[in-house]
Amino acid sequence: MNEQIIYYETQKNHVNEEAGYHGKIQYIDHLDPNDIIDSMVAKNTTITRQDALAVISLYEEVIIEHLQKGYSLATGLFQARLFMKGRFQKEGDLFDKDKHTTHVVFRPAIGLNDKISSHISFHKRQEGITKQYLKGIHDFASDSNIPNEEGYYKITRGNAFALTGSNLKIYHYEGRYKLNLKDSSGKIYDLKPANITPSKLTSSLARDLPEGLYTLSYQVEYGQIIRDYGNLKVQIGD
Repeated sequence: MNEQIIYYETQKNHVNEEAGYHGKIQYIDHLDPNDIIDSMVAKNTTITRQDALAVISLYEEVIIEHLQKGYSLATGLFQARLFMKGRFQKEGDLFDKDKHTTHVVFRPAIGLNDKISSHISFHKRQEGITKQYLKGIHDFASDSNIPNEEGYYKITRGNAFALTGSNLKIYHYEGRYKLNLKDSSGKIYDLKPANITPSKLTSSLARDLPEGLYTLSYQVEYGQIIRDYGNLKVQIGD
């Protein structure tokens, strides 16, 4: 696995000012089960969403059943066991739902923290820098994925390209995916995504699209929520 970059910021410790500052991770986004399934499918082309959903549902069902039967569990991600809360006044007292409760406690699996953190490079977030969902563009015709000195990515007219980033796909049936180019005069050209995974979106440009400098923007609407992924500077040509 390649090294990943995680940004953090430092905040004043107001509870114990003598402790100075504490670090806070800048999370990219929150993933739900559908987002995780999308990532699984993107990593392995032989597995379908239905396959992944069935396995995960069965896995959760079996874990719950075993905890209900009184087993403690150990997996590659966590350890889990059932605990009881509430006092018993006498040795012979019985469990009373009005006085006693049970709860599940999860702990990270042994070695999990090291397994995750060993592939992370932590960078301090600078003032004025916001989250950036979009990472780059790969132009298939020129096999270019590096911006020029002015920060413009090349996209060849009449050819396909890939937009890379984080959480590009949200699995909601009402989701609408909007990808467009805006030129220097403000004119907008709508593009049609051909395929979308959580980390990559592929599309193509018309052969008669005017050459020039553009801003490529990506936005997703689902329900009443609009997620704006930001934009990248692109140079359209042959």
